[in-house]
Amino acid sequence: MGERVTQSRQGDISRASRLKKALDSGAPPSFVQPETVASPTNSACSERARDLRRPPVHLLGAAQGSEHRNAAPVHNAPLYGTSSFTTVAPNLYAMAGVEPKDVRVVQSYENFTGGVLMSLVEHGFFKAEEANDFLVPENLMAPTGPLPLNTSGGNLAECYMHGLELQLEAVRQVRGESSSQVPGADVSMVCSGPMVTPVSSLIFGSAATI
Repeated sequence: MGERVTQSRQGDISRASRLKKALDSGAPPSFVQPETVASPTNSACSERARDLRRPPVHLLGAAQGSEHRNAAPVHNAPLYGTSSFTTVAPNLYAMAGVEPKDVRVVQSYENFTGGVLMSLVEHGFFKAEEANDFLVPENLMAPTGPLPLNTSGGNLAECYMHGLELQLEAVRQVRGESSSQVPGADVSMVCSGPMVTPVSSLIFGSAATI
């Protein structure tokens, strides 16, 4: 219930913000405003990105996979109640060089509510037995919640663009451009496809994290 309430409110804010910008400019709403850099090295990309109109957002880490024998028939899988991030999340944090406490905002794919809950647990944000106490609207709402979730509304309340909108919102948060902006969002995470293996996660960071 907390997740649904949170995303409905933040989805309303996101849609209203896009419509206001369109009305003010006289142009149709724009969902994507890409600025890309093609370069053979990370350092060259970072140098070039500093010259763009908008702040650069860095991909700190990306991981994909699932647990051992996860594709076995459901009643034979070694881990029965899982969103399949138990091996992915540690690899993600190791690559990004951050910990759960460093992540300021999360965008999670919602194929099922239980999958979102298990994703957050398996990424280390709280323990399974703490879920009922943690997953309440005041903890998940921007700007003041300790872990704002799906701040543009997510699949439930923004659009069902198969998760691509979650990555756009994660970048907006790091840039400081979200309609439900989280202060100091230097690190943002995207969790994709819980319970449907292989799953994947991304961590984005601002220039301050490099």
